Amino acid sequence: MNCRDVDNELLSGGDLTRRGQDHLITCSRCRELVRVFHQPDEEATPSPAVLEKLERTLRQNLLPVRPLASLPHYFVALSAVFVVIVALGSWLLHPFGILVMRPVQSGVIFSLLAGSAALLMYSLVHQMIPGGWHRLHPRFLPMALSLLLPLVMTSQFHLQHDGRAWLHGWVCFAIGILFASVAAVLFWFLLRKGAILSPAVTGVATGMLAGLAGAGVLELHCPNLDLLHILLWHLGVVLVAAISGLTLGSIAQRTTRS
Repeated sequence: MNCRDVDNELLSGGDLTRRGQDHLITCSRCRELVRVFHQPDEEATPSPAVLEKLERTLRQNLLPVRPLASLPHYFVALSAVFVVIVALGSWLLHPFGILVMRPVQSGVIFSLLAGSAALLMYSLVHQMIPGGWHRLHPRFLPMALSLLLPLVMTSQFHLQHDGRAWLHGWVCFAIGILFASVAAVLFWFLLRKGAILSPAVTGVATGMLAGLAGAGVLELHCPNLDLLHILLWHLGVVLVAAISGLTLGSIAQRTTRS
């Protein structure tokens, strides 16, 4: 007879067998368990003083909240921020990039960016509600997009061996990060209204969405169609933004749980 056997006998609702009673003689753990298991209900009920103290403790952290708006409301809000950031960047910097692209190129690239952004927004608004059902797993979606984006870019652009690629690249990267940072702040302002249970997962998706906004600005503005330039400096904005979101989310998650 061991402790697990005693547990099973107690859970079955019957009295302990002779072997179980013999086990209690040498096991303090099981004796305490039997005592608690058979104590009267009056003894198990907390005293009024204990209940009052518990109530005061709980009330200290209670704050009034507003009901969360509908998910389509937040999807539209995230979409509006994304479109405004890209449009603002295009207006400030002028859309030289789209003027030098072929119609098929521009159609494929901007459909890719818009579709990827829509998938991330869909995932993010569902992460705002605990226990929500996800058609696309929020952990795998950013990884899938990280593979899809360069594959499609490679199918549309070619290497041109621009000798000034590094100089132009840093300028594009700085511009993309600037617009991505603004977008990330606005996105997080909306998402923080929900109950985010995994800041790390939400952080990487938010960062990637912000990075796509920065990349969208670059695709509209930058006339450099060199494949290496686009992969390294345009999509580099998406990658760095996603890693930054993952890092900040992980720090927030670790701080919350400590």
